[in-house]
Amino acid sequence: MKPRQIFLMLIALTFLSHLTGLAQFKSIKQKDIPIDIYTTFTRAFPEHEEVEFFTLELDKLKVYLFDFYIADVGMKLFVNENNKIIRYQEEIDFKHLPRKAIETFQKEFTGGKILRVDKINVQGHLAGYILTVEKDEKRYEIEFNKEGEKVELLSTRFKISPNEQ
Repeated sequence: MKPRQIFLMLIALTFLSHLTGLAQFKSIKQKDIPIDIYTTFTRAFPEHEEVEFFTLELDKLKVYLFDFYIADVGMKLFVNENNKIIRYQEEIDFKHLPRKAIETFQKEFTGGKILRVDKINVQGHLAGYILTVEKDEKRYEIEFNKEGEKVELLSTRFKISPNEQ
């Protein structure tokens, strides 16, 4: 399976988990992560802080998600059970999005509140961006390719609780 397919499947399953509760990231403890996978994480990001650990079944493979910070920048690393890094995400400032992505936001989400902007890297190369926006009591996740062209609306969901704000 190609990294792009894995990336899109992971996003789709995440979206489905919000709607159906069938596929969910499960919070786990460090002791539940195989040592070789944890070592891959610590070697890739030795300066990590405040780590949370999650798992998800993806195409019959277990995927480990490391949600952490480096110098106050939100990061996520996805590693499959075969100890292969699938992708990592790095939180960036909105102004660092490509111009086309900014224009799409301004056109389609006027009045929306930007919650998070992530740069997506697959196999060490920029693959795209995810913009998380709140508008009219709904949360939207929009995927853009590396040029800033809108690829798809990944999810639309109502806020469920104050904890999501």
